[in-house]
Amino acid sequence: MRLLMVAGGTGGHITPAIALGEWRKGQGDKVHYLCGNRPLELELYSYHGIDPHALALEGSPLGTKDPLVALKRCWAIARSFFDVARLFKMEAPEVVILFGGYICLPALIVGFVMGKKIVLHEQNAVAGKITRLAHILGVPIATGWRRCKAVDGTYTGTPVRRIRPITRDKALQELGIDYKSLEDRKIISVIGGSLGGLSVVKAILRRPFMVESSGYIYLYPTRDVALCPPGMLAVRQSWDMSAIYAASDLVICRGGGATLAELSCYGLPAIVVPWMNSADGHQKANAISFVAESSSKVGVWLESEGYQRLFFLINKLSSLSRSSSSADCESASRLWRLILSHI
Repeated sequence: MRLLMVAGGTGGHITPAIALGEWRKGQGDKVHYLCGNRPLELELYSYHGIDPHALALEGSPLGTKDPLVALKRCWAIARSFFDVARLFKMEAPEVVILFGGYICLPALIVGFVMGKKIVLHEQNAVAGKITRLAHILGVPIATGWRRCKAVDGTYTGTPVRRIRPITRDKALQELGIDYKSLEDRKIISVIGGSLGGLSVVKAILRRPFMVESSGYIYLYPTRDVALCPPGMLAVRQSWDMSAIYAASDLVICRGGGATLAELSCYGLPAIVVPWMNSADGHQKANAISFVAESSSKVGVWLESEGYQRLFFLINKLSSLSRSSSSADCESASRLWRLILSHI
């Protein structure tokens, strides 16, 4: 079957698309990808050995306060409709699968007009604007959470990227950390998704008691190790999270849907610090759903709650062991069954 995966903007949209696409390639399907031209998007696809079709789009008109930039982006989206139409004629996809991001608007509209079979996957607990439009147009919606505000969808979970099964010692070696010197100290990884989590790191470091406890080592994956604040152990950020997950006793993260799906799948204790300025408050909604649908090994911290509560959660959750992989790791197959039911 010829499939077109449409995903752009951030890793939260792109990694589920790649996860499903790589699985379907293994089943003999022909898979193509469509994204924008942001360096982050192209870098992520390139890391996985994928050469996507890239539209000359750099973001949503709603993602800027500069009226000239917004106008430029509107014009770029209008022109992209013709590019998408040519792509559909060239590749002739039998199914178009949308994973979110600004790039999905032209694919949705052109695909709908051309009569293409379309399915949209929503990773967040609050439907985005394009998801709501797709719902109005009658496009089947797959959801990453059992409840998704503003649309009636079918729960599938969110496909997750493959994580290599490695030991903690091997993981620390890959990260360039002398594991023998750590003794029994707990490793807490602070990750922020594809857009980084420096604000979370700085929030932790504002309180000396957070980093002075000899029982914890805070690990921070970053693109620029030189910018890592004192008190953190910086490691080079990678699109392969295997070593980070294997080394960690606890993860502190933002509330992106794809990140939370991975943590749930691989059973890692986690504290979610949702970004409160996310569109429609979706990161907070994701965090609430994460707690409701996961085990007791997760917690949510809002910066308004005070650092004593965060430290309480760290002490509580870092002592817990990870659980075995959950059924959420079957999300790709559930999503595929939904797709088959609509073609």
